[in-house]
Order: sequence, then C-alpha cells, then structure tokens
Amino acid sequence: VVERVVMSVKDLIDIFSALLMPTIACMGIYYAKQNYKLAQRKRKDELFDRRYKFYKDVEAIWLSTGNGAVDGERPYFEWDEIESFAHEAEFLFDKEIADHLRSLAEQQFQGLPGVPDSTFSEPFYKYLKFED
Repeated sequence: VVERVVMSVKDLIDIFSALLMPTIACMGIYYAKQNYKLAQRKRKDELFDRRYKFYKDVEAIWLSTGNGAVDGERPYFEWDEIESFAHEAEFLFDKEIADHLRSLAEQQFQGLPGVPDSTFSEPFYKYLKFED
C-alpha cells in the first residue's frame, strides 16, 4: 500500500511537471499579445499627439492672417510658409491635407479673431478624432 501511495505522488509530480511548460507557454503568449496591443495603442496616441501639434502650429499661422493679423503684418498665408507644412502633412496625414494646405496659399483668415473657421479645420476632423 505504501508503494502505491509513493507511486501516486511520483505520478502527480510527473503530471504537474508535464503541465508546467504548456502553462508557461500560454502565459508567455498572453503577455506578448497584451504587449502588442499596448504598443499599437501607444503608437496611435503618439500619432494623434503629433497630428494635433501640427494642426495647432498651422492654425496659429492661419489665425494670424487676414482679420487676425496685427496691423496688417501678415495679410495672407504665403506659399513658402505653406510648403514646409504641406510636406510634413504628407507624412503625418495624407495628400488630402497637404493639398488643402496648398489651397490656402494667397488666402487669408476672415472669421472671428482666435476662432478657426470650418473651411480651415474641417479636413483635419477625420484625423483628429478619437476611436476605439
């Protein structure tokens, strides 16, 4: 009877040893999947931050033209100012935003001072909204 109990304990140890590796492997796969999801979310968050900063930088220049210009210092959005932003926009957004910025050349802000008009900001909306 004692031999049978000892064998049972040995068998249990063998069974638990056999189950240990697959359990550790499953935990490793789960951890890797969670890390991947976190990295994707972090990338999306960082892209949003860069896009929003870009938008605010361009908006500041746009709002300083036309009605927002101090004593007529900047009557309109000049081509050479736009081109550097348009080039960066092709990397951060796509060609649509770059073309939109280029279309603003020789134009000026005509809205309320400090409040961007929808003509300027509307194309940015689809890129600057949060999604799950």
